[in-house]
Amino acid sequence: MGRKARRIASAVETGDLVGPGDALVFGEQARTLNELLRRFLGDWQVNPPPQAWDWIKEQARERAMAKGGL
Repeated sequence: MGRKARRIASAVETGDLVGPGDALVFGEQARTLNELLRRFLGDWQVNPPPQAWDWIKEQARERAMAKGGL
């Protein structure tokens, strides 16, 4: 799945045209990845690992400091 997407992306970067078949394959791969991420993130939100809360707190502290809060 990933190799073909990388090949398509590199073809676009070099100016090569992407054919309709490649576009359909890329679209299917994107939908598959989207579904996998939705399932993973849905489960992760219900059962976040303990480190996630530490990361969230750190992000909040950094945002507060950036705004001149803490």
